[in-house]
Amino acid sequence: MGFSIGEKTRKIFFKKWLLNKGAKVDVTKSLKLLKKDRDFHFYVECEQHLWMSVSSKVVWNPYHDISKDDGSFKMNQIPPGHYKIVVWHPYVGEKTVEVDISSGTNTQLELTLP
Repeated sequence: MGFSIGEKTRKIFFKKWLLNKGAKVDVTKSLKLLKKDRDFHFYVECEQHLWMSVSSKVVWNPYHDISKDDGSFKMNQIPPGHYKIVVWHPYVGEKTVEVDISSGTNTQLELTLP
């Protein structure tokens, strides 16, 4: 089952049984139903095996990265300006910090989740 979680909503996008070993579900059409003003988190889970799940943050801009094993991340070609950086982990939580990006410089952040 796949569903999105908003601030006050939870919408099921698909519910399909995978009866054959190695079967796959194409969720491309379902993901196109996500709405920017409503959907912030996308979740996929198996209704039979609770340990089989995926939790994803929905990012509505081109500036994002998945952290490396050491926690580092890098985002290139961000235009100069004032931004909110959101760091998210499905079990630990989320932290938001504000940062100013200058042209032609590297900006270093050190963030710790709760």
